[in-house]
Amino acid sequence: MHKSLAKHRLHRIDPNGSDGYFLFIALISAFVLSTLAIIVGLAFALMA
Repeated sequence: MHKSLAKHRLHRIDPNGSDGYFLFIALISAFVLSTLAIIVGLAFALMA
């Protein structure tokens, strides 16, 4: 379903497709998780 969109987005980065796509997803998820962890930590620090 998302293959054409993913290939179009990553064409200039990685013409091979799936490997670059999974790496991209892993980087995005790691960034989102770390950001959420920082926000939650700040919220607890402010509430304490």
